[in-house]
Amino acid sequence: MKIIYKNILYCVGLCALFMSLMSCGDNETYDFEGDSMNRVFLRNTQNSFKVIHTAIGSISMVDYKTPVFSTQKAKTTIKAMVSVDNSYVSKYNTAKGTKYGSIPLEDIDLINSKLTIPKDSMASSDSVNIKIKSSALDKLTEAAYLIPIKISEASGGNAAASTNMNVTYVIVTTETNNINDAATETDIRGALVSDRSTWTAISSPTNSTTSRLFDGNNSTYFSLSSYTTSNADITLTVDMAKSFKISGLNLNYRGNAASSYFSGVSVYVSQDNTTWTEVGKLTATKLYTVFYGSYEARYVKFVKKATLYYGSYYYTTIYLSEFNVYAE
Repeated sequence: MKIIYKNILYCVGLCALFMSLMSCGDNETYDFEGDSMNRVFLRNTQNSFKVIHTAIGSISMVDYKTPVFSTQKAKTTIKAMVSVDNSYVSKYNTAKGTKYGSIPLEDIDLINSKLTIPKDSMASSDSVNIKIKSSALDKLTEAAYLIPIKISEASGGNAAASTNMNVTYVIVTTETNNINDAATETDIRGALVSDRSTWTAISSPTNSTTSRLFDGNNSTYFSLSSYTTSNADITLTVDMAKSFKISGLNLNYRGNAASSYFSGVSVYVSQDNTTWTEVGKLTATKLYTVFYGSYEARYVKFVKKATLYYGSYYYTTIYLSEFNVYAE
């Protein structure tokens, strides 16, 4: 009898658990014990954007949009006010051990700060939009900034701002890069240099096949590899014998883009092979590379960092059939 009684209790318990799960599945609200308010909150997602400083000005990729949410369906229309609160930057840095800078409020475009959660909904029908004013971009000289977005007010429908999920953050990183990764062929300025007969190149480690870069034959190629424990960069320096106004590069590997072998490679230019200006890093997989601005230069240098390959050994390589520049 005891065994039968235990089995009955076990079955009853399973049924109760099943009914409880079914009830939760049908209920779209989030009930918090002891809180009668309908809390309005922001989802704390990772929001990261870039500001790129180029030779012809700065470009902002910052365009953050988010609605607000409520823990329960709105019984009546809920109004929420969103603002930027820079007092949270220092709090965040202290808690996380970071060193983010703050962007002055007058430099931030806070678009649509008044949001509405309609009746019977749990999310606002509109979104706040965060951008940085174009006039402020050149002033962003620190490596990274933090924009704290806060629910400053919520009203209607027994609503109140959440006490622990009322702030989300937008991270803005800055970099200097004069390579236009989004460029198309219509953005190319100038033309490829037709006479490369006097061009030469040297590499480190040394390689005797650098002349293949200028022989006009896509079937031949130059390759440079390093497999050592020294973690040394590999470099390729091209001497074009005279100065050109360079607006871009053409990197060809057997008739195709060589960028897959040049991904992460830093590009430098120089007039005297002594003082170098960094143009940026290659990322796009295209035959052509377009600079935002043009450079007067005789020398072009590529530097590729070694990556840890196995144990204490570092390995890196580049392949290239033809090198040329677009000159204005």
